[in-house]
Amino acid sequence: MLRLFPPTPLTVRTLQRDVTLRRTTERTWGHPDKEPVTLPAGATVYLPVWWIQRSELNFHAPLAFDPERFMPQNKQHIHRYAFLASSGPDGPQDCMGRDSFFMLELLCVFVSLLRHQVQVQPLEGYELDPEKRGGTVQQPEGGVPLFVSTKR
Repeated sequence: MLRLFPPTPLTVRTLQRDVTLRRTTERTWGHPDKEPVTLPAGATVYLPVWWIQRSELNFHAPLAFDPERFMPQNKQHIHRYAFLASSGPDGPQDCMGRDSFFMLELLCVFVSLLRHQVQVQPLEGYELDPEKRGGTVQQPEGGVPLFVSTKR
């Protein structure tokens, strides 16, 4: 779900050095030539995470929810910068909670749910609307209504 509904649909970076981008696709995005483009140091770059993670250039059937695409045997087919839910795979701008904090938090939630034998389901008819967001971090308007019950 983080691929389809990233918490931050857009991120901004300032280049520390000149960066030359090669055009590696058949699409030229309105440019008749396929010459590399050099972005100068100090330039502000907007990374459209929402578009990158939903692009056919990066994922087959990009709007389909398919967790199997991230299984170890399939991950080699995904470019390392095609999934940016935690701001990128490495570097100083990486998400501070991506590995240790996020995994510990997730583990605590799952252990708590399993220990209490809780079942969580979305309310019938509810559809997540990612276009409604507040502030910088994307969130659905009014939250996500869930039905929580004890397993029997």
